[in-house]
Amino acid sequence: MTAKTALVLKKYQFTYVNVQPIMDHDLAGDRNGTISKCHTKYTYEPETNLVIAEVTISTDIEKSVNPPYMYEMTAFGVFAPTEKGAETSKSAIQQSAQLLIGVIRQQIMAITSTMPWGSFYQGFVIVDTEQDNNG
Repeated sequence: MTAKTALVLKKYQFTYVNVQPIMDHDLAGDRNGTISKCHTKYTYEPETNLVIAEVTISTDIEKSVNPPYMYEMTAFGVFAPTEKGAETSKSAIQQSAQLLIGVIRQQIMAITSTMPWGSFYQGFVIVDTEQDNNG
């Protein structure tokens, strides 16, 4: 039986970035009303033991109250097991997207730090996951 292992992020890139301030945002209004939506897609490549994940996070304008920014960002990442020859667990595959969500959060904060309403921390998101037949 092969040991199960965690994954490490080998490389990532942003394939789409769009962040815009909403100019009628009320600074005195609700600052916690931004609702985000998140879609993840991942593929497990058994031949190479790599996981390829793609995450898109965007503002849900219809459900948000007084959001300071409208954003949509997609990140693509390649993950490998931490130990050579180890089998990748299903939970590690699913958690790979969580690392990309963190990368996107950091990028949103960096981009918005120079915008009118200051740095924006993208909070909790509900993750919608799509998986191919290999995962």
